[in-house]
Amino acid sequence: MKNSLLLLTTLLLSIFSTNSFAQPSDATIVSLLKGKGAIDVRFTSAKGTVHTTVTEKWYERTAESKWKTEVPNIYRWERSDYRYDFRGGKWSYNRSYFGSGWYDGIPNPTEKEIVAVLENSMVGYQGAYFEKPVFKLAKEPKFNWHTFNSVEFNVEAIYFKKVSYTEFQKVKATFPVRLYKDCGNGTYDNTAKKIYKDSPWLPVQMAVISTSYGKEEVLETKKISSEESQNLRNMQEMYGDEIAKKQLAAMGSIDIPAFKNDREAIVWIHNVMYSGDAKKAELMAYHMLSSFYFENGSAATLNERGKQLVENIKNGVKTYATIYCEHPSIKHQQSGMLQFYDREKYSFGRIAVQKEGDVYKISDLAFAYGPNSSQINACKQAGDSNCGEAINTGTIAGPEKFNIGDNVIVNWNGQGKDFYTGKIAKIDEYNSNRYFVTFDEIQSAWIDGKFIGKRGEIKEEQKEATTQNNTSNTSSSTSQPKKESKLKGLGKKFGI
Repeated sequence: MKNSLLLLTTLLLSIFSTNSFAQPSDATIVSLLKGKGAIDVRFTSAKGTVHTTVTEKWYERTAESKWKTEVPNIYRWERSDYRYDFRGGKWSYNRSYFGSGWYDGIPNPTEKEIVAVLENSMVGYQGAYFEKPVFKLAKEPKFNWHTFNSVEFNVEAIYFKKVSYTEFQKVKATFPVRLYKDCGNGTYDNTAKKIYKDSPWLPVQMAVISTSYGKEEVLETKKISSEESQNLRNMQEMYGDEIAKKQLAAMGSIDIPAFKNDREAIVWIHNVMYSGDAKKAELMAYHMLSSFYFENGSAATLNERGKQLVENIKNGVKTYATIYCEHPSIKHQQSGMLQFYDREKYSFGRIAVQKEGDVYKISDLAFAYGPNSSQINACKQAGDSNCGEAINTGTIAGPEKFNIGDNVIVNWNGQGKDFYTGKIAKIDEYNSNRYFVTFDEIQSAWIDGKFIGKRGEIKEEQKEATTQNNTSNTSSSTSQPKKESKLKGLGKKFGI
């Protein structure tokens, strides 16, 4: 009898222990989630995990649950970890940890749609050389809808990638792409409560051609010379150029004069800014900015420096005429550059040009592109009181070019009083508009090109007349310029 009672007691304790200490069943978790509104529940593994520390014991189970959304037949899936704590001899639900979520039931884009978007997106060309990548949907695309209008999936690409300065490999690689629907005005709205089924896809927002997303297969190796590599552009740069050219063409055209000299170009640029015409000023910038404002080898894709300058021009053209005079007071001028004061005669702007081939390009355009109210008011108050005269675009800029040995006449000091004949002996290696002239009657000197004019050969009787004139005037020093009055056939540069 005693043995029977002991056996019964042991059996009851065993049953009690099993019921009290066994982890929560999957049915318990399913019941919990369905009680909150889930319409389906599935588990990611065969069983959960018990965690034990000195002070705690808990059980975790990962489950995916399906929920209704605001859109009929579209469901939201959520993957979360569910935690139960063991306290007082029993398991009690504590909380859940959200892992990820996605939507089910939204039609996936077709391979044709995907390839079309990639082929028309500059991002899809990054890292590729020589030829456009060939795209196709991966064997396991793994479509993942993050929102009603955003989906990520895997794509396969065949393209040439750069391995070293002169070596390239043609590879097949898998990488993720994320597409966004246009939710209005060319933008994506991650809070949208409806599916924009018929809206176009926006350009690719994420596309990283990388080996980190799967095995990469090398199909071909290509080597080029270091000379070829020096100016090699990748497909993203070239495709970006195509887009930029189309955008530039869509902006319209602008008639840029064939400037005779740098000063004409500077005055024209100033007048465009003074007009306040933002569109014309932007077109001027795109068509006249120096090559160093564009990406290497491009005539349409601006680099960051170029983008900033164009932005400054677009913003600053609105107040340019308020800050500067039509004929501003000149602070400093030199070949290819003009600095001019604002109306207050406090700060100054600068326009600089340089020749690229046969045309003048803007190398610098600095001005008050974002004047504050204080500067605006001060310039308004000053009005035209500090303005200057119209800039001379005739002889000030673009002087004649001379060669060593040329016979010339010099307008001494540019005063229009004393003229001396001589010959070009040297050209300044640092300033091509500065010449060393050996004079017929005074000491040799370095002369600015704008004070020099070409002349014909001097006849013997003219030389004699010049000599007699110099001999008769014995009070003059050889270091003092003398006016030559009997020279003939010396050209029209100085009105002689």
